Amino acid sequence: MPAPKDADRWRRAHDECASLDRAGIVHVLTGVFLKTEQARHVEAPLPTASAWPWNRTSDRPWAFVSDAEREALRAAAELAQADGRSILCSDGACGCCGRRYSSAWFESELQWSDGTPAPLCGECDTVWARWGGTTPHATREERQRAAVLELVSGYRLPMGHVAPAELEPYCRSSDGDPVGRTTPFAWSPQLEVLRAEIWTARPDLAPEDRQAEFTTIHDERVAAELARRRAEAEQETVAAW
Repeated sequence: MPAPKDADRWRRAHDECASLDRAGIVHVLTGVFLKTEQARHVEAPLPTASAWPWNRTSDRPWAFVSDAEREALRAAAELAQADGRSILCSDGACGCCGRRYSSAWFESELQWSDGTPAPLCGECDTVWARWGGTTPHATREERQRAAVLELVSGYRLPMGHVAPAELEPYCRSSDGDPVGRTTPFAWSPQLEVLRAEIWTARPDLAPEDRQAEFTTIHDERVAAELARRRAEAEQETVAAW
């Protein structure tokens, strides 16, 4: 059966490809999730199979797309994703971090105080999904708090440890509302204190432009602790005489 003149040639092959829109093709080839409106801004041509002889086949889907084409498309997709083309979600701000704008939005199990669904922004979705569900070691709520902790600070809680009980996603905080905030995790001063404590203990988790700052604080604290221990040891020695 010949391909329709107005169709891309790969779309006649089977339902999986026929159902892909531009954003879906970008994801299949690059792994980058884009909204439909973001995909329109991908400034790279989408590869087609039209250059392949029809008698050539492969067991690997999209085998006709070269590594160079994939890399060019991935770079263009990441640029479109991070190029300030952030959008609002009809369900409100991110239920986890509270940001109002994001380049991508996802459904979640979270809810606003009135019971309506709260979405997840693209920045929170990956970490949240990894911490979803329950395990023999943690309840769903404990794993959700661990996700918030990682998103706030970059610190991934070891198995068997629990995050502070008061560490809740934005939609469950006293200030949580669908309008959201311009800056993620900006509704609670306690979150900033917790983040600073973690970054002082682990400066490598801080953003690159703040690692030097927290490395200095870390080193000062270590030096102060060593000085305190030396002073205590000297006092014990004097007392022993």
